[in-house]
Amino acid sequence: MVSHSENSIERENAVLKRELSELKRERDKYKRLFDISADALSIIDLATGRFIECNSSALAMHGVNSEQNFLALSPADLSPEFQPCGTRSAELAKTYISNTATKGHQMFRWAHSRLDGSKLQCLVSLSAFEVPGTTLVLAIGRDISDIIQPKETVAKANTEIEKYESAIQLQQERFRAFVEQAPVGIAINRFTDGAFVLVNKEFTEFSGYKLEEINKLSCWELTPSKYEKEEAKQLSLLDTIGRYGP
Repeated sequence: MVSHSENSIERENAVLKRELSELKRERDKYKRLFDISADALSIIDLATGRFIECNSSALAMHGVNSEQNFLALSPADLSPEFQPCGTRSAELAKTYISNTATKGHQMFRWAHSRLDGSKLQCLVSLSAFEVPGTTLVLAIGRDISDIIQPKETVAKANTEIEKYESAIQLQQERFRAFVEQAPVGIAINRFTDGAFVLVNKEFTEFSGYKLEEINKLSCWELTPSKYEKEEAKQLSLLDTIGRYGP
């Protein structure tokens, strides 16, 4: 005959088995999600600052051929000696990992290097979580090189454009200063209708027109009719050979 105590133990064992089975299913589910993630996932031991787990995407992104080789590395081993900000990667990695435990979630841009020496830009997210006896850090990395490089190319092109614009503006200012200070009358006219675009002070003095008056006129209005035929000839030469005159 089975005692009440034995029945109680069997019920407790059955409950414990169900709980263990449920925990195993949950563990396997998250382990599966961890393994198949397209993002590079790794887990860092806060105490040592070294990797203790990684998924296949982390291996592929960093060009490491096995999990065993990956776990022998530290975050600094997968980075150039210096980050773009000028700080050593080893020093900055420790700071970010430490801040994750003391200040909470960290997200930042990070320059990584593959084992073959090639470089990539990543967006990195760090989150700390507790397990019995220690604190671990989940690192999520995403390669954003394809996004960053076009932006940097555009930024560089914009910088070059600004340089050219500054150079052109400087040349225009120098040209205008030359025109204004010239001891002879200088006028710039629009080829299509002869309208005055720019005249210097000397031109206004010997022509007898004020600047605001000249701006409303064209060269045809200042040319006597007896010169119109010769003027048309010279303009034709300007159009064909690029020279007017003498």
